[in-house]
Amino acid sequence: MKMVSFTAICLAAGIALCGCQNTVNSVENKDKVMQPQEVMSKKVSTDRFLRDRLKIIRIDKKVNEAGLLKVQVTALNARTGFFSELWSSLTGGKPYKVLYKFTWLDKDGMVIPTPSMNWLPMSVIPGDEVYFQAVAPNKNCQDFKLSLREYDND
Repeated sequence: MKMVSFTAICLAAGIALCGCQNTVNSVENKDKVMQPQEVMSKKVSTDRFLRDRLKIIRIDKKVNEAGLLKVQVTALNARTGFFSELWSSLTGGKPYKVLYKFTWLDKDGMVIPTPSMNWLPMSVIPGDEVYFQAVAPNKNCQDFKLSLREYDND
């Protein structure tokens, strides 16, 4: 009898957690009119947890009106569902946070030191797409590298 009660309580808790899922739904134009210049990427992941949670969808670049390189990295928080909600409830419902920074490189691949080399925080809701954007500080910047890491501000 105790086993049946315990199972029923666990099942009810699981259903309650799934019903309270805090994810993002979105709608967008099906007939795209944009023509981004997509960048082929090379990924190096040293943090398996971050790699599985934040999926890089695409990398786009363009040269803006001032002749500066502008980049946008689109990522998706792929952690949704029961276990994501369970973890969220155990951690007090805090959104997932990451730190990111862009490193700019010249035409020879040498780092160009810039004030924008600081780590910046970003919160990511389960199921949400986020955009990491940056504009090169000068015309010598021909390439870039985006670095991401988990942000634990507790």
